[in-house]
Amino acid sequence: MKEERRRPSVRALLLLCVVLLGLGGWLLLQRNQAWDREQRQKELMLVDFSVQVTDAGAYAYWVAKDITDFTFGDCLASFDAAAQTAQRLGDAGVLPEEDARQYQAYFEQMGQTLRQGGETAIPTADMEKLMVIDRQEAFWADGAPYDDFAAYMAK
Repeated sequence: MKEERRRPSVRALLLLCVVLLGLGGWLLLQRNQAWDREQRQKELMLVDFSVQVTDAGAYAYWVAKDITDFTFGDCLASFDAAAQTAQRLGDAGVLPEEDARQYQAYFEQMGQTLRQGGETAIPTADMEKLMVIDRQEAFWADGAPYDDFAAYMAK
């Protein structure tokens, strides 16, 4: 008689365990999907930054060489955009905060230098490097560490 009463409680306990395992699996799956989306978003943000850096160099180079319809204002705006994106990358954890600050400072300083010196102050050799930095696949795959960027620009 006692055993007959225990069976429904054992079944209920087993059912509860199965439900909890299923719920735990579902929650784990949701967490993994959210993590994957976050990683993809970070990768896209870094790709966007790569494009902005390349564009900033290209706009400045083309303006300096007078081979484009882009204006000096477009050139300055591209450096401002790259600086702002660097800050967002740090805030989002895409770049380490120190790297983000250094990138932001670099692009703000470059913009300030250009504002003070005008079109004649554009360092075309540096801009040529920025124009092709998106081709440095290992650099971007490593997360674009600022020290590597500084070394590349110093070459």
